Amino acid sequence: MSVAAVEVVRAHGLEIAYERVGAGPPLVLVHGATVDAHIWQPQLAALADELTVVAWDEPGAGRSSDVPADFGPADYVHCLAALIDALALGPAHVAGLSWGGTVVLELYRHHLELVATLILVDTYPAGRGRCLSRRCGLGRGRAADARRAGRRIRPDASRAFAGDPPAEHVPLLKAMAADVRPQSMGTALLAMAERDQRDLLPHSAVC
Repeated sequence: MSVAAVEVVRAHGLEIAYERVGAGPPLVLVHGATVDAHIWQPQLAALADELTVVAWDEPGAGRSSDVPADFGPADYVHCLAALIDALALGPAHVAGLSWGGTVVLELYRHHLELVATLILVDTYPAGRGRCLSRRCGLGRGRAADARRAGRRIRPDASRAFAGDPPAEHVPLLKAMAADVRPQSMGTALLAMAERDQRDLLPHSAVC
């Protein structure tokens, strides 16, 4: 597992925590909702011999500052851009997992000069026409569903696993689930629900 020290940069009045390991071409890892940079521990350990790997705690998650209620998609993106700039990583390969995919697509939109390639994992181009109801069993539209989900968050790691995860990762996954901050989580979900990124698809080459 990675033994990287946690470091902090300040961006837009917030403290943004991150871990950095290795040397080589830069890879920035952007986690999904309800987790933080700890989710990337196996990747930090496995890739450090070939790449400079940076995993952030997004604003409102892990060891980073809480976010104000009016924090929006552009704010997450500008914080990520500030981190990449502060560490002189750009243009970097940027990987986004789930909600992190929404963030990195917006990074591509607003800060193309910082992106070498995008790696999109278990995500989709959020669009206002799509509703979370199919995924969450809710039916009032994506933004309304996001607000309700944020209020209802009661992290329960025992229900978050599909099958039997590797035993050595279970304590880490439980710790991340227990550390979720409902208000910040609701802000992130709402930011995701309100994005429409389908216009980016024609400009993306898939390989």
